[in-house]
Formats: sequence, structure tokens, C-alpha cells
Amino acid sequence: MLSPENGFLTTAVINIPINDDDLSEGTENLNLTLVNATEATIGNQNTAIVSI
Repeated sequence: MLSPENGFLTTAVINIPINDDDLSEGTENLNLTLVNATEATIGNQNTAIVSI
């Protein structure tokens, strides 16, 4: 759950560290979903897939 002290105005930057290792791996995906927004409206696109 993300809940910044000052709230989100229109955009927010969220840093997610990526830990590198010595393993040779294929593409890995991170699924992000925005739900239960307080004092805001979630638009049509509430999900994103990040491929690393």
C-alpha cells in the first residue's frame, strides 16, 4: 500500500529498487494495479506491466 504523507496531486514517482544477481534469466515482469483510490477517480487504465 502506498500512502505518501503529502498525498498524490496528479502524478507520483515511486522508486522500486532492482537487485541484480549473477544468474542468467529471461524477461521478468512486474504487474502494477491501482485500486481503492481515496479522494480520487481511477481512469480506464488502472494496470501496468513492467518488463525487465
